[in-house]
Amino acid sequence: MSAPADLVAAAFPYDGPHTPERVAAAAETVGDLLRYLANATRSRGAIPSSPDLGAVLSHLSVVGPRLAQVLQQLDDAAERIAGSPTLYDDRGEDARHTAVSAASACGEAARTAYLLAESIDDAHQLAARLGHR
Repeated sequence: MSAPADLVAAAFPYDGPHTPERVAAAAETVGDLLRYLANATRSRGAIPSSPDLGAVLSHLSVVGPRLAQVLQQLDDAAERIAGSPTLYDDRGEDARHTAVSAASACGEAARTAYLLAESIDDAHQLAARLGHR
């Protein structure tokens, strides 16, 4: 494992515990890392060559399928939550309908994430063809 992967594994062990707090913290961390990447990739020095571009795209190519899986599982969670007798919608709307709509939106997002994955993979495959003399 790489040093960053070791840090992630220490903070979020793959086999758990999988508590609501840790899951939310992991999602927050993903957002923070994307924020870092958004800022860092604005700098010309961050991606100076085609191998650097390929390396970043290679690492990002796993994001789409993993995000799609998470979103599909959130779809399942929202469907499960929809059946809770204690569920309410703070707007006074039908809570079950709101939860089912959230599930549907997660499913649509999962399908979109698969399209994202294909596009990132295409970019990676093209970048991998590049070199410098």
